[in-house]
Amino acid sequence: MLKGTKQLRHSVDTRLPITYDILVKLVKALPKVIVGIYNQVLLKAMMSTAYFCFLRIGEIAVKTESEIYRVIQREDIKFERVNGHVSNMTITMKFYKHSNLQSKTLSIARRPENYLCPVKAIEEYLRLQNCPHGPLFRFKCGKPVSGFYFNSSLKSLLNSTSDILSITNSTLSSMF
Repeated sequence: MLKGTKQLRHSVDTRLPITYDILVKLVKALPKVIVGIYNQVLLKAMMSTAYFCFLRIGEIAVKTESEIYRVIQREDIKFERVNGHVSNMTITMKFYKHSNLQSKTLSIARRPENYLCPVKAIEEYLRLQNCPHGPLFRFKCGKPVSGFYFNSSLKSLLNSTSDILSITNSTLSSMF
């Protein structure tokens, strides 16, 4: 009964989405906030892929070491080429909310004119991290990126960007 009573309280959801313009500002703040080129490229790839593919943090970053198989794996990413140039990227999603163990494939066109193109971001990231198996997003040492690291990096980026500082707390919980 107490649980049911708690659900009767209607609260206004104050969380705001990350817009394209906000994401551009966050990515541009990476060099000022995140130490090391590798981690900057890694986070840009994670954020742009999550944004354009409507991914949840739990689909790109691990909660625990025992759940590394639940995030997107390196072998789930395929590139299609036309005349020797990457034109498209596909991501096979094996685990996602409401998946019922059925995989889905997302297809993302390469848009070189787009500053946040996830295909370009993943290509750049994979030039630095060429491990062919296991979680797609890893630190330079090979350890999978945790949700804690992603969230704390995002919070640092939001805090560093003064013109979007007012949305920091409400946005962090709703991103992706």
